[in-house]
Amino acid sequence: MAAAPTEQDWQQLNSAIIDQQVIPGYQQLAQSSAQLAADTEQLCLQPDAQQLQVTQASYRQAMQDWQSIKHINFGPVTLLMRNFSLQYWPDKRNSGASHLRDALADSSVEFDAEFFSRMPISVKGFPALERLLFNDTVPNSLSDMSVECRLAQGIAAYIQQTAVDIHSEWPSMRERMLTAGENNYFDLHADAATLLMKSLAESPEALRDNKILAPLGNHYDRARWQRSESWRSDQSITNLRTNLAALHTLYSGTAPISVKALLLKSDEPALAETLEQQFIAVKEQLNSIDEVEQNNLSEMQYQQLLDVADGLKQLQTDLNTAMYLLNIQLGFNSRDGD
Repeated sequence: MAAAPTEQDWQQLNSAIIDQQVIPGYQQLAQSSAQLAADTEQLCLQPDAQQLQVTQASYRQAMQDWQSIKHINFGPVTLLMRNFSLQYWPDKRNSGASHLRDALADSSVEFDAEFFSRMPISVKGFPALERLLFNDTVPNSLSDMSVECRLAQGIAAYIQQTAVDIHSEWPSMRERMLTAGENNYFDLHADAATLLMKSLAESPEALRDNKILAPLGNHYDRARWQRSESWRSDQSITNLRTNLAALHTLYSGTAPISVKALLLKSDEPALAETLEQQFIAVKEQLNSIDEVEQNNLSEMQYQQLLDVADGLKQLQTDLNTAMYLLNIQLGFNSRDGD
């Protein structure tokens, strides 16, 4: 009978994931958000079509870097609700629109750190900036240091600082996770690994429910693509591709040890390979779907996305089975109620 993963296995896996995905992911987000902040500032000085395209491209890059790490739903990113501040979504009551209007009402306001400390989370992150950078009024609204322009600068700077802070705090989190049993945070390395495994096992359900089923509704005629993530910047499908690629890396892309390797060591080769092929299949499904532009969701795209939803459901089921076999107790689903 194969042995269950040892404490040394879990410590080694934790180290591999943190050093190869988590810390580099936040570092990349800090770098791309710095570029976004610089380009947003330049846009206000040079509000022409060319600079707008440059800034929009920087926004898309920073958003993709966030999408590649947002499945890590614990640690410094949750301090002070930074995860929601970076991206308050889904915004089921559309509060972001009204809060943004309120923020723009007074042109004398300074959009500095003190301002953002008292603002609702819906004004602070990527969705609010997307509303400012991707609409029919730009670049005209982002000229002569207008209130819209200064708010866009403030949000971009807030995103950058938040990303820098998260990245700077992860070495301490790493130390806690890799010294389990020697601190007051984790008794076992398996306890620390559980946080990472929850990030892997819970994410397919969140992607399926929030990013696919919610905008699709229960019939093509009832689909509302405006409910999708990042529809203004035309990257809803791209986000999903990035999410799946990140989860696939978390499953089998770390070395010298991975979740897949632990399943093989635990004498579960069939499940290990099934999960690998499911990741590949869902990624291929997403790669075959064109990005939805201007909310014109076709019937073919609708059905393709339903197929992806089915693939994610099976992926989640099998990941939960894998966690059980690896003796990981997931417990409360931290994404319930999203």
